[in-house]
Amino acid sequence: DVASGEEISRLNGFETAAPVYSARFAPDGETLVWIARATIQPMDIESRELMPSLSHEGFVSAYALSPDGSIAATTAAGTYEGELMPLVTLWEAETGKELAVQANPDYFSALAWSPDSSILAAGTENYVIFYESPSGDVLEVQDSGSVSSLAFSPDGRSLLVCSMDGSAAVWQAE
Repeated sequence: DVASGEEISRLNGFETAAPVYSARFAPDGETLVWIARATIQPMDIESRELMPSLSHEGFVSAYALSPDGSIAATTAAGTYEGELMPLVTLWEAETGKELAVQANPDYFSALAWSPDSSILAAGTENYVIFYESPSGDVLEVQDSGSVSSLAFSPDGRSLLVCSMDGSAAVWQAE
């Protein structure tokens, strides 16, 4: 209870050998998303039922659920064409089915969805890469410097790009 500070309920059941790094509400407000080293697992809050997990080979560096709740995006190191490298993966949120995987030589540091869930922006050490959803096809790559976070404006026409050097830029859609 926010007003009294009293605990209303406690959620548990997510188990992993690694510590839980984070838990956050999904956009629907009815799902909790557990995040640990290489595993992400949603949980229905009311039923406390765990949904399919999204398992990775390496540490998850970023996670974002599309505003419509249909697609999850993750970044983690993984084997791609026989080589260990940073990957961005799109998943069907309800089933945990992998929809698309794209590799990149640079470490991924941030993800952001456009408000209509049609575009995923992924920040790296040097670029912002825009992916079409749900195909995962690369739409555009823009030089950016080292990205620390990304956020689309509510109307989807601007992207806030925060950099590791402490600066922020607003990019306008063309």
